[in-house]
Amino acid sequence: MKVIFNHCLDWFFQIYNEWNRDHEIIIPENFKHRNPSKKTLYLNALAECIKENLDADFIFGFHGDLYDLIKWKNYNFDMPIIIFATNVIERPYNPKRSVFAILWYVEKYARPLMEKYKINNIIYMGMAANPYIFHPIKTTKLYDISFFGKHYGERSYWLNQLKKFCKKNILSYKFPRGHGHEMPWTYELINLLYNQTKINISFAPKEPPGRIVNLRTFEICMAGGFQLMQYTPCVEEYFEIDKEIVCWKNKKDLFDKIIYYLENEDERVKIAQNGLKRALRDHTWTIRLESIKSFLENRKILNPRGHVHHLQEMFEEQ
Repeated sequence: MKVIFNHCLDWFFQIYNEWNRDHEIIIPENFKHRNPSKKTLYLNALAECIKENLDADFIFGFHGDLYDLIKWKNYNFDMPIIIFATNVIERPYNPKRSVFAILWYVEKYARPLMEKYKINNIIYMGMAANPYIFHPIKTTKLYDISFFGKHYGERSYWLNQLKKFCKKNILSYKFPRGHGHEMPWTYELINLLYNQTKINISFAPKEPPGRIVNLRTFEICMAGGFQLMQYTPCVEEYFEIDKEIVCWKNKKDLFDKIIYYLENEDERVKIAQNGLKRALRDHTWTIRLESIKSFLENRKILNPRGHVHHLQEMFEEQ
């Protein structure tokens, strides 16, 4: 496929990196740097890119670009626009705006809301991980427990509890901070951390309950790491609990399972291996791209800008 990848290459680099191996992925001039100083969407640059690539299958953008893409009606290019939407529903369906795009939602809780209002320009797929970036490596297990990510909200509470637990039980741990374009670590270092850790901790968003399985969940499994994840109902759509991933529901459950799996290495390794196999089989970005292709082919969509929804009424009712 040929795709115009309309975004800067921060964490989205891992999508671009995987797709570009077997497909032609074009980046507009203003997004060719890994971390451009201005992360806004330039429609003129996008228009020029499209003029040079009229045979592209679709434009791929992200929810932060969506408001600017509304101006797209000023250009006369009949090319599908796929918007990757995560963490919030209201951004793509702002009550005062119309949307000219097909939306890829990772939110489980988006489905009933969208179906209620008969919105059918939605692709529901989870996140994924790049097996060329996250993969098993031969190394020494340096840490009993680790977590890589931003420290905020309820997550900070759990990390403080884990620090106390580790000190009390003389366990080694590492909790480096990192998030998005502000991430201080390279992908190589993150993958190394997943491989050097006996038990990788991950958290689930709490509001609303069970809304999403985040990126880290797929990355840890793709790296071949054992993962102890805070339970969220939608994880069962992607991994088999206690076979491919292990979940915890409260503090006692978390601490008990840490001790158990530190003492039962064979079981821990087997679960990690199963998680890796599942991630490789079902959760790569290439598999997600194939689903997008099937969506476009099945619906015979040539110009998805015809799928316009005026949803002010929807938000007024909420």
